[in-house]
Amino acid sequence: MKKIIIILIVGLIPSISFANVGGKQVFVSCNSVDATGACASGSVSPDSIKITYTVVVTGAPSAVTLNIEGSVDKATWFTLDSSTTTTSEMRHIVNKPVMHIRANLATLTGGTAPRVRVLFISRGK
Repeated sequence: MKKIIIILIVGLIPSISFANVGGKQVFVSCNSVDATGACASGSVSPDSIKITYTVVVTGAPSAVTLNIEGSVDKATWFTLDSSTTTTSEMRHIVNKPVMHIRANLATLTGGTAPRVRVLFISRGK
C-alpha cells in the first residue's frame, strides 16, 4: 500500500523540490521531457547516502543516454551514474553523498514522440 501512496503523492510534487514521504525524500527531476539537457535539480539531505532512481521512457526511442549528476555547490556537476535504457529501469547510487542531484538527458533520438521521466528517492544511513 505504501508504494501506491508514494506514486500518487509524487504526481503532486513540484519538479524542483524533494518531499518527505515515509521518512524518504521523493523528487521528480525530468517530468516527461522530450528534449536533451539538464532537468530540475533538488537539494538532498546531507545524510542521504542511498539514492534510488527510476527512468521511465516512452515512445520507443532508438537511443537514450541519461546521466545522473551530483553537486556540492549547485555550480559544478559530476556524473554519479548513467543509464542507456530505451525502455524503463530502476537503478541505485550508494555511498556518493552530494548536496544536490539532477538528471541530465544527453541523448534522445528516434521513436514516436519519445519522452523521459526520472524519479529520485533518497534516504539516509
